[in-house]
Amino acid sequence: MTIDQRLPDSDSTNHGVSGNGTAGEDSACDRTLHNGHNDAMENGSAVNGVTENHNALKEKEANVTTVNSFSCQVLLDGDVPHSQKISDGATKYKYKSNFKSTLSQLLATLVESLLVVVMGTQCVMPTIVLGALRNNPDEELSLNDYDAAWLGSILFLCQPVGSIVSGFLCERFGRRGSMALINIPFIVGWILLHYAASVTGLFAAALAMGMGIGFCEAPIAAYLGEIGEPHLRGSLLSIMISATSFGYLSTYFLGSIMPWRTFALVNLIYPVTTMILFTQIPESPVWLVHKGRLKEAQKALGWLRGFLQPNQVQEEFDRMVKHIESSKSASPTEKKLNDFGEVTSSERSGIIGKLLLLRDPMLFQPVRLIFLTFVFTQCMCLQAFKPYLVGILKTFQFPVNPKWVLIIIGLMSFVGSTMPLFIFRFTGKRNLILYNQFICCVTVFGLGIYCSFFNDTLSSDSPWRWLPIVFFAIVFFSSSMGIMNVPWMLMGEVFPIRWRSFATGICGAWAYCVTFVTARLYLPMESVLSLSGMFYLYGAIGILGFFYFYFFLPETEGKTLETIESYFTPYHDKKEKFSRPKR
Repeated sequence: MTIDQRLPDSDSTNHGVSGNGTAGEDSACDRTLHNGHNDAMENGSAVNGVTENHNALKEKEANVTTVNSFSCQVLLDGDVPHSQKISDGATKYKYKSNFKSTLSQLLATLVESLLVVVMGTQCVMPTIVLGALRNNPDEELSLNDYDAAWLGSILFLCQPVGSIVSGFLCERFGRRGSMALINIPFIVGWILLHYAASVTGLFAAALAMGMGIGFCEAPIAAYLGEIGEPHLRGSLLSIMISATSFGYLSTYFLGSIMPWRTFALVNLIYPVTTMILFTQIPESPVWLVHKGRLKEAQKALGWLRGFLQPNQVQEEFDRMVKHIESSKSASPTEKKLNDFGEVTSSERSGIIGKLLLLRDPMLFQPVRLIFLTFVFTQCMCLQAFKPYLVGILKTFQFPVNPKWVLIIIGLMSFVGSTMPLFIFRFTGKRNLILYNQFICCVTVFGLGIYCSFFNDTLSSDSPWRWLPIVFFAIVFFSSSMGIMNVPWMLMGEVFPIRWRSFATGICGAWAYCVTFVTARLYLPMESVLSLSGMFYLYGAIGILGFFYFYFFLPETEGKTLETIESYFTPYHDKKEKFSRPKR
């Protein structure tokens, strides 16, 4: 672990050069401290009362050790003696790796992950309901293919709207407050589903759930980015993605052992419990600083750095305030738009004003990257197949109940989603997505070949009947390990800080639009292309995705946000852009 120390000589004091590092390290630390959404900072209203306090703090810098606060913790009052004199008369502070800091962030992430579990249960709800109701004469709510196509996709129709709105709700009610309130539409959705007496009731339940999922987009990404330390960022994000897969798995299991109405009632436990637990973790300190609630912000930061007292995180808090101040300056594109009168002060925080900012290459290029990444990864995850998965599995004439195959698939998806926790540091994000994209392409083509040449010719007791189960298990394992995760992780890394809230909402909305369109068109396209043709089509899209990732996807694992942002400017090392940092 590297500990940077600032000595009180003129160079380091005036230029921010660490005793054993570079000026870039301090800059990167300042940038990384505020890894979250910064749309609210454009108004500049949250830091008016902070400037005088921070100017006074600057006078102390000559005698304060600079340290990467995300990697180590200052030993202040109440710990071991925290300072000692060195030969030149400067004050040297001791630092230590803080297990409690990791524990506190892990606890906050686990509570947040419960909300992601709720999202996972809602996302695959159509799989269970359609499996029970589609063309089933024994059910009073039997659905034809037209109604099934809408129920399978309507969940994703409201998600783009909710995703865009989520950024504004996130700034109004806070990160933690928004995530607690989001559970209300989830609770309403499960109740409506349990008591649904018509197709309209099913649609209403799906609409409520879809809005709730969309609302989750901004606060989940913002909160995790603003509380997490860089060396924990990948692991915490992997926990969040694993929570989604756990939601899938629990839904498949519950749906296989109980009627769908009972299944809806049991799932009420998740959002109710989640809403209660959110009262036990702190609000994002970054958001609190935005709102000028400095005492609350410092207290929250202390909790997140190992349940410390506010004065024990003074140094990191001061740098956080400084960074928020510096983020107020407009980008060149914003200044240009303002000079030409294209964005008035009242419009600057509105949707139209923000859309105009897409002219800036530093925003447009990462948005384009995320947009295309979502298209390719959604296809390789077979996202459009999931609402109709029970019916698809029945066509393969498996020697076991398709519902148990669902559980196998859900289990493999969950196991795959946990793998990045252990392998990101060795593979990086870029290599992981390339390997798994290739594996998924081959396997999806294998499913198409099996459908075309073997599904109707093999005997029912042939051992080759198990081959599609193996293929599906590989697809869902690989996609969960290195495809489904990555675009959501990149959203917290590739966008400039001041635009992150807006860009995350837009990209999340796009992801849900892609899911809605592909899910809605699945049944009509299958009737034209056949099931094997759908596998061939998605495999071909996967090949295009592989080449796109190879030529354009940067490596972000283990790199500072400042370095990642530079990849979308003309001035960057193209070789370093695609390589992992040396350890």
